[in-house]
Amino acid sequence: MQIIEFTTCDPSVATSTLSATWHYVEGGTDIQEVPDGLSSLIALDDNKLGRRNSLGKLAAKAEAAR
Repeated sequence: MQIIEFTTCDPSVATSTLSATWHYVEGGTDIQEVPDGLSSLIALDDNKLGRRNSLGKLAAKAEAAR
């Protein structure tokens, strides 16, 4: 679980939680993520895109380190 805190004037968007489960599968890793506490000001699709981009960067760094 990751708790993300933002500095903002709007307390409704100050904290959200991301729970992630990682399962090793043949040829890679399956990741299931569940965000909680997202503000209605943050579109779920935008949040999902941001998480996908972050995981892509993490994967690229892991591959480069091999």
